[in-house]
Amino acid sequence: MVNAAAASEPLHTVANMPLETWQEVIDVNLTGMFLVSKHAIPHMQAAGGGQFINISSTFGHIAWPQRPAYMATKGAVRQLTRSIALDFAPDNIRANSILPGAIETNRLLARTPTMEKVREKMVPLHPIGRLGQPEDIANAAAFLASDQSSFMTGSDVFVDGGFTAI
Repeated sequence: MVNAAAASEPLHTVANMPLETWQEVIDVNLTGMFLVSKHAIPHMQAAGGGQFINISSTFGHIAWPQRPAYMATKGAVRQLTRSIALDFAPDNIRANSILPGAIETNRLLARTPTMEKVREKMVPLHPIGRLGQPEDIANAAAFLASDQSSFMTGSDVFVDGGFTAI
């Protein structure tokens, strides 16, 4: 089960964020993941086990200005993942989270007009010298879904080109 939904809020501080915006981000990013997980667990138990791969974000690990709801939910995703990992390990259910860095998708264009401008601004923040590609996240998810990761549960996998190493 891959939980990957994410809402992105307009830039706000806690002081000026409308409650409706906060709640929408909480509902999509956290409550949605809770509900999908809640209903998937009995099916995994009946099948003899399974894996949750929950998409968090590097912003669930580090702070960034004017993104309080997004950061709060992505940090909570990491803790929800650990909770599932601990509670359902006896059922052969594993749960891990992936924390992507900047991945070249249309989400990066929400605040910057062109991908070229995004690259100019964001590549210097990634020691590996490029932005991530969707395949980078897919490869990490494929590893977590495979038997090669059979001893991993409750873990965070950073796929961020070194962004959080700075």
